[in-house]
Amino acid sequence: MKKKEQQDTPIQAEITAQQAVALYHALVKLYKSFFKPANSIASIQSAFLRQAKAVTHSRQGYVFTIDPDNGDLIVPVNPESRAIVAPLQETGKSEIRFQREADGRYPGLWGHCLNARRSFYSNSPEGHPAFEGSQQEHFYIERFLSVPVMLANKPVGQIILTNKKKDYTDQDLAAIRQFAELYAFAVDRRQWENVLLASENKKMEDAERTRRALLSILEDEKLAKQKIKSSEEALKESQSKLQLLSSHLLNVQEKKWRQLALELHDDLGQSLSVLKLKLRNIKKKGTTDSDRLNVDCDHVNAYVDDIIDKVRRLSHDLCPSCIEDLGIDES
Repeated sequence: MKKKEQQDTPIQAEITAQQAVALYHALVKLYKSFFKPANSIASIQSAFLRQAKAVTHSRQGYVFTIDPDNGDLIVPVNPESRAIVAPLQETGKSEIRFQREADGRYPGLWGHCLNARRSFYSNSPEGHPAFEGSQQEHFYIERFLSVPVMLANKPVGQIILTNKKKDYTDQDLAAIRQFAELYAFAVDRRQWENVLLASENKKMEDAERTRRALLSILEDEKLAKQKIKSSEEALKESQSKLQLLSSHLLNVQEKKWRQLALELHDDLGQSLSVLKLKLRNIKKKGTTDSDRLNVDCDHVNAYVDDIIDKVRRLSHDLCPSCIEDLGIDES
């Protein structure tokens, strides 16, 4: 008996009441899954595949998203798809990508609905014009159903189901189309959330850079203030040392002057005084024949007085206080 096939024709199928109830419960569960902020697009894909397999009684399947940058079909490796995609998985990768061909078309039976942008199913896929046996070597395809996920007339994903125990029907295709409409909304929502999240992250990064720049400026200002303060303290310390050095030099100089004044007073002053006394004694002992000698003695006394006066003035200039203390003026 030849299997019934549906290829690229519009679907006008009525879903039975039992199918409608099952579909309703599945869609409610899916609504709850993708409205949870913590759920990633990969977890949403897994939830859609699980419900789609349950509603259609399919044994295997994929739920793809399309990379908006390069058009790759992306499927995560999860419990729902691991049996099929595991042979294709690269070590350490959490997803598998299928690329378009050089002409921009998706290859094989899997890419047919995306190229044609139409849903279809086939219960004898080997007879389909787009079938490529080499593409499905890792598992056997007995029955096949594919629905493109469209958003604003642009494909953003794909739902593929395979190997239902019985033949796929128009009702199965109609049900999965409703899944695809909801999945398109989920993808659109997640893409906008990613855009908003990227924008918020950029704002946070910009704010963090600004904060760090301000902290750097404040830190530089703080360092500058510290350097200014250190310079001021060093300057004060230098001034203090200079004052101490000047005071020390003055003290040393004053000591030298005092010593010189004392030497002038004690040695030279006393010697001149003794010389003057001796001249007086010579004059007293002189005779009437020594008038000339007396005149000379008077001249020498006057000269000595002049020297004593000069010594007194020099000592006073060198150290006025010590001269007054010693009474050199009186001397």
